[in-house]
Amino acid sequence: MKDLEVLLILLSAVFSIIITIKWKKSTWKKKISFIACIAASLVIAYNAHEKNKKDDLIDRINSSFGEINDNTDVAVAKMEIGNGGTFFNLGTGVFSIPPNYKDLIKLFVRSNKLFMTAIIRDRKGDVIAAIYENEWTWYKKGYEYNNDENSFEIVTQGDRNVFFNVNLKKGIAQVTGFFYTADGYGLQFYHDDGKDYSVMFKITPTTLDTEIPQIIEKPIFKYPRERYMGIRASKN
Repeated sequence: MKDLEVLLILLSAVFSIIITIKWKKSTWKKKISFIACIAASLVIAYNAHEKNKKDDLIDRINSSFGEINDNTDVAVAKMEIGNGGTFFNLGTGVFSIPPNYKDLIKLFVRSNKLFMTAIIRDRKGDVIAAIYENEWTWYKKGYEYNNDENSFEIVTQGDRNVFFNVNLKKGIAQVTGFFYTADGYGLQFYHDDGKDYSVMFKITPTTLDTEIPQIIEKPIFKYPRERYMGIRASKN
């Protein structure tokens, strides 16, 4: 409905221009202006359509947390920080730490396959990707991803440092990387020197990179995905 309203407004504006300009008698400058107006209207309509699709998907994901619609052959995955032995029992399948870290990710296993639902954001709170039960919608440049039936990973483009990954191993979802919220809270999971760590922080104009542990995790997959779709970096 929002898309239709925007499109009708834009078409009305274009129609008004058409009836007020005599095309054949118009100068070339007016004709160029008219064409530019139509092009701008189409761009605005397209951008509004894409934004509404994005908003609808995010609303769909947020409303789905805590619900597993098809309970046939479903098991809630236990979550672990990396492979270090620190576990979280997810209950409904949703990982949350209220009040600032609510509904970060939903994980469950169906027919021995890991399903993930999450909104992955960068440190500014902008959406990198929205994943609804393994269906990826990509929104931001500067990152790459790869996946197979039981693992998902996002890395930075170029240096390919791990930003986020989850790997199902023996029924346990091993998670490392960053969770960011829309209102500037960050959570990092990492495993270093035989120990598990979870670091919570608030992103502000004065937050320094040195305040966030710079741990380089080994990627699960090879990249780029176009060449190595679902191909792991090692057999482990």
